[in-house]
Amino acid sequence: MAVLALDIGGTKIAAATYANSNLTQLARVPTPTGDLQRFVDCIAQLHERATEVSAIAISLAGVIDPETGMVTSANIPAIHQSRLGKILQSVLSKPVIIANDADCFALAEAVLGAGRGHNSVFGLILGTGVGGGLVLNKQLVQGAGGFAGEWGHGPFPALVELSKFNDHIAQLPGRIEASSKVLFPAWPCGCGLAGCLDVYGGARGLERIHSFLHRAQQSSEAIVESWQQGEQEAALTIECFLQVLAGPLTLLINTFGASCLPVGGGVSNAKKLIEQLDKKVRAKSLCKHKRPIIVPAQLGSDAGQLGAALLAQRGQNNDS
Repeated sequence: MAVLALDIGGTKIAAATYANSNLTQLARVPTPTGDLQRFVDCIAQLHERATEVSAIAISLAGVIDPETGMVTSANIPAIHQSRLGKILQSVLSKPVIIANDADCFALAEAVLGAGRGHNSVFGLILGTGVGGGLVLNKQLVQGAGGFAGEWGHGPFPALVELSKFNDHIAQLPGRIEASSKVLFPAWPCGCGLAGCLDVYGGARGLERIHSFLHRAQQSSEAIVESWQQGEQEAALTIECFLQVLAGPLTLLINTFGASCLPVGGGVSNAKKLIEQLDKKVRAKSLCKHKRPIIVPAQLGSDAGQLGAALLAQRGQNNDS
């Protein structure tokens, strides 16, 4: 079964065919974000370039309600609040399978990547914010409204313990009081709540934490680089970042028994940071894993297309 596999984000669409376990890239084109008809025409043109495909599989930066097929996509206004799967299916006369890009990443890594051989896999995205997908026994878990694996949302108190930094934190300009504990503000989240993990995790969260502690603006890349060079302010920021992430991740692992958490997204490129996160989480989790469980993803930029193609071949879809 050959599939046209599309990875659709806010800036580009990557098209490939998937057949006989091989992914063959076809094209990369800009995403038409402002007009639904132009968007549909773009997908139709990509479909024409693929020969003898029996389905269209889409990894999408957005949420797809499995009951209604309604798409929510803040980055692509053209398809926001549309039943995109039904529209494309009527135009292309072929099955259309659409799934969230983090879910596709998680499924691909669980079946073909770092999670191979594990029954419970949680795919982590540490990018601009945080996201993920849950795969149990090689089956993607899809929740009500299209929400599952969204460990970045839901308010919680971001409290960290920093006694080993006592001599330093007493002088921090961003501190409310000098103590061994820091409670971060409940910053507003894009989901409409405040104090979600998404505002503390990922690249923007790392930058917020650093700014709050030190009253200084730095990019996430610069903070990580300074930490790797032994700079004290960056070390404090990284310790806070890791503690904030480690608690929710430990709860997630204890709940689902996940034994492998492949991690993707821009922050995952900081290998030392991921190693330290893994150590903190393994120290806190009930099951004392001897080997790393938070590990680099293996499939790179192909993961979204591969995950969508796997869903299409299984007939597991979100378009109707």
